[in-house]
Amino acid sequence: MLSSLTGPVCIDSLVSERFNENPERWWNKFYQKNTANFFKNRKWLQQEFPILGQITQSDSPPTLILEVGAGAGNTAFPILEQNKNPNLKIHACDFSKKAVELIRNNPLFESPGIVGSIDTSVWDVVSPVDADSGKAQLPLGIEPETVDVVILIFIFSALAPKQWQQAIRNIWATLKPGGVVLFRDYGRGDLAQVRFKKGRYLDENFYIRGDGTRVYFFDEDELRRLWSGDESMTPNRAVGSNQDCVEQMSNGLSSVCLDSNLDPSLDEPTGGPNFDILNFGVDRRMLVNRQRRLKMYRCWMQGLFRKPFVTSVAEASKVATEKTTVKSAVELLAASTSVINIPIVEESGPAVSPL
Repeated sequence: MLSSLTGPVCIDSLVSERFNENPERWWNKFYQKNTANFFKNRKWLQQEFPILGQITQSDSPPTLILEVGAGAGNTAFPILEQNKNPNLKIHACDFSKKAVELIRNNPLFESPGIVGSIDTSVWDVVSPVDADSGKAQLPLGIEPETVDVVILIFIFSALAPKQWQQAIRNIWATLKPGGVVLFRDYGRGDLAQVRFKKGRYLDENFYIRGDGTRVYFFDEDELRRLWSGDESMTPNRAVGSNQDCVEQMSNGLSSVCLDSNLDPSLDEPTGGPNFDILNFGVDRRMLVNRQRRLKMYRCWMQGLFRKPFVTSVAEASKVATEKTTVKSAVELLAASTSVINIPIVEESGPAVSPL
């Protein structure tokens, strides 16, 4: 059935340009039409990403979460409601001004009964580098290399393929060494792709919805190459276990988990960001609507990616100075990621529309 989807005639180039040039316009319309009550809270997050359960404990260290493409706050607020860590900060950003308004108008945004804090801003994850400074343009209030966890839930699929690399570079710029990305998005052959009709095809596996928003459907190898920065990477390539990293870090700088592609003679890495892929898999499920007697086949991609602890000689020196702090962060990550089991078979994720 998919073969019929990959070969249709594309939308007229002028029409395609209309949707690609100003995508935030369509998302503003989307959030203006659909109020916060339209969306379901993602209560399944901690099951899929156990690290969220770890960093929200009362004795957890100070943690900064950056959610990219936060929408109406249906990821940020469930995390905040379950949080017991007084030093947890969530920065929820979206390139839609209407989405940010929905977050700010949520009763939980300034609720005195909430532990931790939340802030929000308008930010486009594919923002180009600043022309004057040559540095990444980050969300308001976010300094470079200060974020512990970046959350990307059904966000990359809304970007055009030519925008992916810039988005990854910006995410890299926000993360501390050792910081992680929690990723979930549409997989190729998902029900949402199968349902697309003629006249909705922008490019290979890239479509335009009826409301004007775009969506791409990913392949597993495609995402592995994209996040690892390694074109030769195969599905069997793996980084060392998190527990190995903990043990190596405790033995001193000479045993720090160096990225395998790092050239010690360079002060800065060349090419694009090379994330460690700690966990990655395909989540395929068959959901049944008993009332309508329908079987729905869903396919999602889920991953946990880490910015290496050392990406340059300068950072190696920094890690040596802050070894105790880094080790604590590694131990926390090891405890949380070791229980992730992908692919997932329980029907705990979003039922039909995961937005």
